[in-house]
Amino acid sequence: MNSASTKYSRISAEPSAGPIARSALTGRTLLVLGLASIALPTLTRLAQLNWTTEAGAHGPIVLATGLWLIWHDRNRLTGGVAPALFPGLPLLLIASACYFLGRVAGIMMVEGLSAIAVCTICAYMYFGARVISRFVFHIFYLCFIVSPPENWIFVGTRPIKAALSDWAVDLLAFVGLPAAQAGATIFIGFFQLQVAAACSGLYSIIGITAIGAFYIYIRHGSDVGYAILMALLIVPFAMFINFLRIVALIIITYYFGDGAAFHFSHDFGGMFTFSVAILFLIGLDAALHPFIGTLRRRTRW
Repeated sequence: MNSASTKYSRISAEPSAGPIARSALTGRTLLVLGLASIALPTLTRLAQLNWTTEAGAHGPIVLATGLWLIWHDRNRLTGGVAPALFPGLPLLLIASACYFLGRVAGIMMVEGLSAIAVCTICAYMYFGARVISRFVFHIFYLCFIVSPPENWIFVGTRPIKAALSDWAVDLLAFVGLPAAQAGATIFIGFFQLQVAAACSGLYSIIGITAIGAFYIYIRHGSDVGYAILMALLIVPFAMFINFLRIVALIIITYYFGDGAAFHFSHDFGGMFTFSVAILFLIGLDAALHPFIGTLRRRTRW
């Protein structure tokens, strides 16, 4: 009798799992569709307005590698507990209002960052804070798909442009090239080069920072101390790469003319900057990591 009742209860309990599973699947599907309805229009606008500029050319790379990183770490999505509606719901309402404002006003930076915030808050309400805390870097990294307006970068990098152009002219004059600078104009031989054009590579400083952060996380994410050290070196490293670009641009202008320099800057400048940045970053890591390891062993740090 007990065996028959146990078998009956087991049989009667099995069909009830089906509606529960289907309900959970439906909830996840609706969540994904809702987030897609926010993310896809924003990504389309980013591709049209932001990623076509030098300041935002890294956007597709960051998006692809960021999504891959989340998929690679998908096992971390387990073990979460969905929190109560507070504070998730108020935060979601605020982020949604900012997204609507940015969308209507055409402020790409507000719209893009608000879309990321909406997706993050929805994930928090579904998976819980413990799970989201495992994806802090992933969320931070995806924010690089949205670049600040170019006029912000222009104003913020103006002192850097002046310093880098001065150093480049001084270096080339030191090695014997007829280089000089007067105000916003660089003179090299019979040619003139505007500082703004020579230093246009500084627009890629955000992209170099993003690539550097991704490389550091992949290679040394578990070594927090070394990762922080490398992160502190990213901005000076990006400035050095742009210094090399300015020097190369002035040399090309001197030997091949300003037309060749324009084509180099327009067609290959971004590729040159990113390629050199990746190579130098790998070289810097290869040289610095063994040195830090030796220092740690000697000092027991």
